[in-house]
Amino acid sequence: MNTRLTFRVLATLLAIAFLVVVYDMILRNGYGVIDQIYYGFVLTTCTAFWWRWVMEWTKSSQYEH
Repeated sequence: MNTRLTFRVLATLLAIAFLVVVYDMILRNGYGVIDQIYYGFVLTTCTAFWWRWVMEWTKSSQYEH
Protein backbone atom coordinates (compact mmCIF):
# COMPACT_ATOMS: atom_id res chain seq x y z
CA MET A 1 0.00 0.00 0.00
CA ASN A 2 1.16 3.51 -0.76
CA THR A 3 2.78 5.23 2.23
CA ARG A 4 1.01 8.50 1.48
CA LEU A 5 -2.37 6.84 1.33
CA THR A 6 -1.71 4.93 4.54
CA PHE A 7 -0.72 8.12 6.35
CA ARG A 8 -3.76 9.98 5.04
CA VAL A 9 -6.14 7.21 6.11
CA LEU A 10 -4.51 7.06 9.54
CA ALA A 11 -4.76 10.84 9.96
CA THR A 12 -8.43 10.77 8.97
CA LEU A 13 -9.25 7.95 11.39
CA LEU A 14 -7.40 9.70 14.22
CA ALA A 15 -9.26 12.95 13.56
CA ILE A 16 -12.61 11.12 13.60
CA ALA A 17 -11.72 9.24 16.78
CA PHE A 18 -10.60 12.47 18.46
CA LEU A 19 -13.83 14.25 17.55
CA VAL A 20 -15.99 11.36 18.79
CA VAL A 21 -14.28 11.58 22.18
CA VAL A 22 -14.56 15.37 22.19
CA TYR A 23 -18.27 15.36 21.32
CA ASP A 24 -18.95 12.76 23.99
CA MET A 25 -17.13 14.91 26.55
CA ILE A 26 -18.98 18.05 25.44
CA LEU A 27 -22.37 16.37 25.67
CA ARG A 28 -21.63 15.02 29.15
CA ASN A 29 -20.04 18.13 30.62
CA GLY A 30 -21.66 21.02 28.76
CA TYR A 31 -23.59 23.45 30.91
CA GLY A 32 -25.85 24.70 28.16
CA VAL A 33 -26.52 24.58 24.47
CA ILE A 34 -24.36 27.64 23.79
CA ASP A 35 -21.40 26.08 25.61
CA GLN A 36 -21.79 22.89 23.63
CA ILE A 37 -21.98 24.74 20.32
CA TYR A 38 -19.02 26.95 21.17
CA TYR A 39 -16.71 24.15 22.30
CA GLY A 40 -17.81 21.90 19.46
CA PHE A 41 -17.14 24.62 16.90
CA VAL A 42 -13.73 25.53 18.29
CA LEU A 43 -12.45 21.98 18.54
CA THR A 44 -13.95 20.90 15.21
CA THR A 45 -12.41 23.80 13.31
CA CYS A 46 -8.99 23.24 14.92
CA THR A 47 -9.15 19.56 14.02
CA ALA A 48 -10.30 20.37 10.48
CA PHE A 49 -7.43 22.81 9.96
CA TRP A 50 -4.85 20.29 11.19
CA TRP A 51 -6.42 17.54 9.10
CA ARG A 52 -6.33 19.77 6.02
CA TRP A 53 -2.68 20.62 6.70
CA VAL A 54 -1.79 16.93 6.90
CA MET A 55 -3.64 16.23 3.66
CA GLU A 56 -1.83 19.08 1.89
CA TRP A 57 1.52 18.04 3.36
CA THR A 58 1.17 14.44 2.22
CA LYS A 59 0.11 15.62 -1.24
CA SER A 60 3.29 17.63 -1.76
CA SER A 61 6.50 16.24 -3.18
CA GLN A 62 8.38 17.10 0.03
CA TYR A 63 6.88 14.03 1.67
CA GLU A 64 8.86 11.78 -0.70
CA HIS A 65 12.28 12.88 0.63
